[in-house]
Amino acid sequence: MNRTLLATLMVCLFFLLAVNGYAADSLLGNWVYQSPHGDISLQFTSANQLVFDGDPASYQVQGNNLIVTADEEETMSYPYSLQNDQLQITFPDGSQLMFTRAGATAGDANMPGMVPAGGNPTGVVPAAGGGQVFQELVGRWKDIRSSGHTIIELHANGQFSYYSDTTAGNSNYGETNWGYGSSSGTRGSWQARGTAQQGVIYYQTESGEQDTLDYRIQMEKGQVFWNECYFDGKLYQKQ
Repeated sequence: MNRTLLATLMVCLFFLLAVNGYAADSLLGNWVYQSPHGDISLQFTSANQLVFDGDPASYQVQGNNLIVTADEEETMSYPYSLQNDQLQITFPDGSQLMFTRAGATAGDANMPGMVPAGGNPTGVVPAAGGGQVFQELVGRWKDIRSSGHTIIELHANGQFSYYSDTTAGNSNYGETNWGYGSSSGTRGSWQARGTAQQGVIYYQTESGEQDTLDYRIQMEKGQVFWNECYFDGKLYQKQ
């Protein structure tokens, strides 16, 4: 091997090691995923050691993948992306979790997908600490298992509308006649914390009321159905 080629290979190797070392350094510290069922912690204690929800493991960075070895036996690859103080990790089952660096503000207005300050007439729920408007959630969703009509419309500008009809029935000589018993509706603003696939929607109505709504995109046998979503445990379909 000539000296020029050897020198080029050495420079490339040094560059790769430097990039991977920088990536590992940028991960160091404590990260938190806020699940509807409780927080999940992820700690990068060194350039090759981590603790996930209390379980220690070794790791190395290879490009955009975390190569994690637990108990010195099973090694798994986890694709990840890092943007400012947001760390998204894809797990083998296809689920994605968005971790926030501990102590950081999740609602950084410079983050992709954020509704910019002043762009939301009714305001985003202050208690939520910010969030994202995932395009996968934007659309008109209908409760397909209800006897009435429940519609949730999530708009790309951070606004939402909600409408619900409940049905009532009466029996007349053995026949049941169905009709709409009551209806309700509201509007306001929304943002989500989590991933495009699952998490919590924080919303605020025009009257100032604040609340949350759990969401989870339908997934069966590893396949994700983006047109079906569970909101607070009820299955909705995108119209």
